[in-house]
Amino acid sequence: QRGSDLRAGEPLLGAGAPIGPGAIGLLASQGIGELDVHRRPRVALLSTGDELRDLSEPARPGSIVNSNAYMLAALVRSVGAEPLVLPRAGDDLDALTTRVRAGLEADLLVTTGGVSVGEYDLVREAMERAGVEMGFWKIAIKPGKPLAFGAAGATPVVGLPGNPVSAFVTFHVFVAPGLRRMAGDPAPHLAPRPVRLGDPFRHRPGRTQLVRARLEDGEDGPVACLHGRQGSGDLASIAWADALVVLPGERERFEPGDSVAALPLRAARAATPAFA
Repeated sequence: QRGSDLRAGEPLLGAGAPIGPGAIGLLASQGIGELDVHRRPRVALLSTGDELRDLSEPARPGSIVNSNAYMLAALVRSVGAEPLVLPRAGDDLDALTTRVRAGLEADLLVTTGGVSVGEYDLVREAMERAGVEMGFWKIAIKPGKPLAFGAAGATPVVGLPGNPVSAFVTFHVFVAPGLRRMAGDPAPHLAPRPVRLGDPFRHRPGRTQLVRARLEDGEDGPVACLHGRQGSGDLASIAWADALVVLPGERERFEPGDSVAALPLRAARAATPAFA
């Protein structure tokens, strides 16, 4: 029936609307084959450290697989951005500076490693030589304390911890919202949900802790079931979790049934290629 779906002059999509399968079908039904969208942000990913090796390289004493490169590239794609994985840089100032300069050609440069105590001097010097002005280093969260941020002109630079769990957590909380904003998403931040703890937890006060959890349906609403291993080296927890539970740094003990905030990691809407 004429007018039953859309009225004449009625907007099809608003600014910032995600262009997913439904939107594409709607536009095609109205004879619209082209429209202006936000460009996907290009994200340069730079891993640092002599100990790193690719999956295709044979193992050598003291080496570890550069899992961050693969994980972060997947995370970048999941928020609708385009990853540019740079050749990894060892602990060499000239090589590191060259890689940083190349990364600054992107919309955002994300480095991993070289921001912990005892490692930061080399990365900081390379950043300074490449024209990056660092704004801060270290934040009061766990995991992810050694997080750095700066900029070279209009290009932001984020230094993530080399630990994969810390890199995973800090990407979700700090990097992903920025990329969504750059892509035109009008609601880029993780939306906290009130939940109740399903397990006890104790931590040392002083830093807000982001605990890997899985949200389950409870009688009185969602319940956050905590992963049994919360160490910074427990990679199985990031594959298992679908939320980060925010535990304030002022408290030491948390008990089952306590009301807390959870940041869902898997949004209700899927990652989309563009925003109107």
